[in-house]
Amino acid sequence: MRVHEIQGSRALICAAGAIFAFSAVAAPGCETKCGPGTADCDGTCVRLDRDRLHCGACGASCADNEVCEDGQCILGCTGGSLRCPTEKGDICVDPYTDPANCGDCGETCPVEHTCKDGSCVLECAGGTARCGEICVNLAQDHDNCGGCGHVCQADHVCSFGECGLECAGTTTKCGLICVDLENDPEHCGDCGTECPLDLVCVAGACALKCAGGTTKCGNHCVDTDTDPANCGGCGVKCPGGQVCADGSCDLKCVGGTTECGGGCFDTLSDPKHCGGCNGQCPAGKVCAGGLCDLQCVGGTTECNGGCFDTKVDPKRCGSCNNACSTGQACASGACVNVGATVATVGPTLNLTIPDDSYNGTIGSMACASLVVPAGGAVKVGAVTVTVAVSHTWVGDLTFKLVSPAGTVVVLASRPGLNEASDNGGGCCGASANLTSSSPIVFVDGAATSAEQMGAGLSSGQNICQSNGICTFAPNPGAGVSGGLSKLKGENVPGTWKLCVGDGAALITGTLQQVTLLIQ
Repeated sequence: MRVHEIQGSRALICAAGAIFAFSAVAAPGCETKCGPGTADCDGTCVRLDRDRLHCGACGASCADNEVCEDGQCILGCTGGSLRCPTEKGDICVDPYTDPANCGDCGETCPVEHTCKDGSCVLECAGGTARCGEICVNLAQDHDNCGGCGHVCQADHVCSFGECGLECAGTTTKCGLICVDLENDPEHCGDCGTECPLDLVCVAGACALKCAGGTTKCGNHCVDTDTDPANCGGCGVKCPGGQVCADGSCDLKCVGGTTECGGGCFDTLSDPKHCGGCNGQCPAGKVCAGGLCDLQCVGGTTECNGGCFDTKVDPKRCGSCNNACSTGQACASGACVNVGATVATVGPTLNLTIPDDSYNGTIGSMACASLVVPAGGAVKVGAVTVTVAVSHTWVGDLTFKLVSPAGTVVVLASRPGLNEASDNGGGCCGASANLTSSSPIVFVDGAATSAEQMGAGLSSGQNICQSNGICTFAPNPGAGVSGGLSKLKGENVPGTWKLCVGDGAALITGTLQQVTLLIQ
């Protein structure tokens, strides 16, 4: 503070940065006087070229993420980041790791390179290895066969990392490479036979879609669960040193699988890695228990050269080409939501359906009990019932489901017969047959009503097997109305019953298997 005397007895105190001013025409006082490069903004001297609150002019403040530079508000980058211009404006980048701005703005790294410490370096992925400044597949590269710089002789090929006159396994020599004519889009079925860009190579033929649980990536069919170049999705490459296990890049294989060329495979069932990596089974043989054999054993099914349990395999659920969706599991050959409850009895119950005994009561029917323990679904959301029955003349039969709470749902009542009441009386309904080898399914919302079961078929034909119609919406006929939806909200654990009654004489049959899917 500065004190100035005025007329001998009065004092005027000026703040720091202000000076005392006196003239003959104005009263004496203090005024701000700013130095070079600064400006007076409401009595304060500021640098307009770098002050965020007065950038370029008094009161012109910058946004929270901006700084003032040369009198203009611009994006402020911190923590060692670098400001780089783009078509949409400036952005902050890390020049030490950004492959599009490696070391400086606009310095883009080439394909298969990453940015490390501000320099582009080659980073091989997808099961390839670095040899010099290129990434190669050591399993089939003629000039780097099994290792960098290991060149095969002019008339030899590289097959599974070894030089030889012939290709190993079921691969075929096309020029100097070994290819799988079953799925190579550039050599589909024969060397040089290239599939169009919109087709893929499946079983040696160009086709529109992939089979066997594989996924179309470009015009290749790949297994995104094991392919390190397409792990979990097309183009998702695993970093060097990692493998593809169940669709995720990881440092090691899980679930009893073995690492082979960057992928994880079940050497007990994979025909290309049977018993160990690159253990290719010859044509006509399958991989069963880690051994190449002529046929599958233990209830497994042959699918593209491998033996799989289609009752539980989520990639081949119920059949070789039926893959369950994400979030589903395979139970008894059907894809179900994870957390669903599946209960099954059979497949050889041999439960006799009493002939001509049905009178409308549960006691007059043949019933199979299914005990559902606690630990799965708690409350019923939706129910699907699968039944395997051997019986001629389906119009004799009535099907009912009884919940642990005692709720009865009539699934079908004498199909083809307009019965007066639910008591087993009347004649004669649809004459088509049921065979246990072609189970029928009851589910709400199915396109065909259970009342139409066997419609259009003769007495010598089997439902489902002869017409392909296997799934039916419940129809109570003369029984109590209400589909499977009336079970919604009931408790799941307990004893469920599937009952079958016969309302006409002379024809007998058996109940063989019942499966409940409760979600």
